[in-house]
Amino acid sequence: MQLETAFAYLFATASVNLKVHDFEEACGVGVEVSKEDIERAVSEVFEEKKANILEQHYKTNVGELFGHVRKKLPWADPKVVKEVVDLELYKLLGERTAADNEKPVKKKKERPVKTEDKAKVEETSAAK
Repeated sequence: MQLETAFAYLFATASVNLKVHDFEEACGVGVEVSKEDIERAVSEVFEEKKANILEQHYKTNVGELFGHVRKKLPWADPKVVKEVVDLELYKLLGERTAADNEKPVKKKKERPVKTEDKAKVEETSAAK
């Protein structure tokens, strides 16, 4: 993540007058994110999304929750973020149930039958 941000910064500025301090700040050099910071950010996200999480249970899009935490703390260790998110989900929802493990039933889209094409086929076969 930091390397991608560094390249993006260099590409965006593309100047001979590179300001090292601004570059390092934009790339997160020297930024340390504690586990407590991550826990606080995850708690904030869970408070914002609590109703949705309770409604969807373990079918909640964890990637979306991750994204909100990453917006708040872009330099946080993703492994620690995942651990904290998983722990908060467990605290809020408890053990997984059989219903949580069921895959959602996908509805098949019904395609309308094209009557014009069918009529043309019948006319062509009748004409022969």
